[in-house]
Amino acid sequence: MSYGNVTYQSYANIPFMNVLPCITTNFGGDLQVATIPDYASAPIGIQLNGLAQQALTPPLAGLPNVQVPSQDQVNNYVNALFAPIANNIASSNINSNLANIKMTRDKLNAMLLDDKNKDHKDEINSLLDRLKKAEEELVELTTKTELSAAEALKESNRIGDEIRNIINDANNIGKAKTNKADDENQVDENEQVDNNEETDNEEVNENNETQGKKGYSDEALDIADEFYDATYSSSIGTDNDKFNAVCEYLNKDNIIDVMLAWEDSHSAEENESFMTAFMFDADRSQKIKYGKHIRNVLFKKAKELGISNECREDFAKIDKEMNSWIYVDNDVAKNYDNIIKKIAEKEGRTYNTEKFKYD
Repeated sequence: MSYGNVTYQSYANIPFMNVLPCITTNFGGDLQVATIPDYASAPIGIQLNGLAQQALTPPLAGLPNVQVPSQDQVNNYVNALFAPIANNIASSNINSNLANIKMTRDKLNAMLLDDKNKDHKDEINSLLDRLKKAEEELVELTTKTELSAAEALKESNRIGDEIRNIINDANNIGKAKTNKADDENQVDENEQVDNNEETDNEEVNENNETQGKKGYSDEALDIADEFYDATYSSSIGTDNDKFNAVCEYLNKDNIIDVMLAWEDSHSAEENESFMTAFMFDADRSQKIKYGKHIRNVLFKKAKELGISNECREDFAKIDKEMNSWIYVDNDVAKNYDNIIKKIAEKEGRTYNTEKFKYD
């Protein structure tokens, strides 16, 4: 058996018989040589043949010195990539939480001046103290340079959770006691007749006030105004701090009031609903974060009223958009508004979606 003039010394791509990057066979008394491209050369084959090494072009000339990074090096690299993102999120959280503190403090201070809340002053002052502590923690967090970006983000989220708890407690001040008082203070028929004229006058005044506002509170109007300032009034685009603060402030007890207040006071300018303005002003991260939050708030309210099943198709479309990998379709605002309309109707109120544009 003869291989003729082809040897491992005379042909650069034959470093060693039957070892990649070539293979030799002898079928029918003839020599067959099979090779693969230089870039696929096996290190063992290159090492056995200097000619093969010389045939490779830089930067692959010679045996590559491949080093596998250690776990610490990988962690440091990942942390370096994550740090600026975490810093931005933490900074945004801090600013949004400070805005929420201001809104809640203004509300609680206004409640202290209202004689209707004289029995709840201790509760209100306690919430103000909690707000003050949360604000101090936020300010202190901005000075803690020894914290990593991830630690700062975690701490800002913790303080944010406490602020949301304070907001929820502020929204529920006096509700349980008021219901109990209503049960305990039933008057007999004669007393009701005697005081009928005075009661009727009070109810007429109250109804005139609420019907003029479609049943929403002054607080809801203030929140709608804040959102208008964030989305329409800012000369430099969306005021993200106000935008985020308003979205975080929304809960199942105030969301319909806010939507009605927006419709009544701000929708005429561009024929936009609150949710349409939200979709067109929010960036992708805001759409997903606060879009899911508003969706969950509406679901809690719909479930409370026993109509969540009636809204299931709209909730399904919202869920699909909130989990989109590419982009969130702004037209999903219509699905939010469909749910808001059904909830408002269940509560005996009107939410006129026909006036809104969605494209």
